[in-house]
Formats: sequence, structure tokens, C-alpha cells
Amino acid sequence: MADFLDYKIQFKDRPEWSMGHYGSGFNAPPSDELDDLWEDLLEAKNIRISPEEVRSLDTNLTHKVRVNDGDYVGVIGAYHQLHCLNIIRRLIHWDYYGPRMSEEERESFLWKQHHSDHCLEVFRQSIMCHAYPSFYLGEWVADSHEFPNIELMAQGSTKCVDWDSLDTWARKRKLVQGHFKTKPGPYEKSASKHQKHG
Repeated sequence: MADFLDYKIQFKDRPEWSMGHYGSGFNAPPSDELDDLWEDLLEAKNIRISPEEVRSLDTNLTHKVRVNDGDYVGVIGAYHQLHCLNIIRRLIHWDYYGPRMSEEERESFLWKQHHSDHCLEVFRQSIMCHAYPSFYLGEWVADSHEFPNIELMAQGSTKCVDWDSLDTWARKRKLVQGHFKTKPGPYEKSASKHQKHG
């Protein structure tokens, strides 16, 4: 994996995931506490990239989105995937989230089927691209939540990007909602319905 801009990608080993490892706090019913975890996880979703850095990416800049100080708006792929995962999570629990939204929020494109389909395609491409080469063995477990008392148990360990390192780097560049404006663009729509995409 290539380094990104001035960030040198770091890795660390960790035990392979298994059905019995639920200690992250994210595997929980909808609540204000869970929403706070997701909000913190996605805090650095939108980051600023300087004009010099964007030019080093060798890409056409004609319609790229810029903020009012001249920097460009960027989103790291992993944050985009997490954003999509959070959208799908909230749609699964729409009976909890829907009534808590204003009518305008419920009408946002984020909750439309085409956006959900987009998110599912993002997951498919990412999973197939990274093709996680681990494997699991079925194991009999008494009183499992799964049917029929068989759970998949991971074998060994795996190497992951050091999320804390990446997140620390991204937070130094984060664009905080409400504290920046994008420069007008050729295809701009109403900001109220489109400002939170990422």
C-alpha cells in the first residue's frame, strides 16, 4: 500500500476477528452513546488537501471542490466506507432513527435507495479489492445467538492498518462542519440538502 501525501502508513498485528469478540462498543443497539461513538469515529471524514498536494496526485482539477481558503476537500476511502456503513446501520434501525429526524432530514438523499445501493457497491468493491485472506472454522457453541449453535471462529492473527495513527493524521486536517464554506461550483445544488455528504 502506497503512502498518502505526508502520511506514512503504519501497520500492526491483531487477533483475527471472531463471533465471540464483541468488546468494541459498536456492536450495540441504537442509543445516544452509540451515536457518539460513530460521530467520533467519523470526525475526520472530510479533510483539507493543499493545492500543492493535489497537484502531486496528477489529476484533472477542473471541477474539484475547494474550500474558501483555497484548499481542496478530500475524503480518505476508509472514512467513506465507514460513512456508508453508518448510513446502512441507521437504515436497519430506521424505527429508532426515523422519528428522531426532522422532515427535512428524512428527505435527505442520504436515506434514498440510490444512496444505499451506492454504499453496498462501495462495500462490494472494497471487499473484493482487499480480499481478506483469513479463514474461519465452524465450531459448536452452547446457547449461541446463531442457528444452529454453530459459530465461525477465526484462526490466527492478521495485519491491519494502524487506525489510531491514520486517524490522528486525518484529524489534523479535518474540515469541521459549519466552520468552512465550499467555493461555488458549476453544478452546485442547495447546500441544506447536500452539505453533509462524504
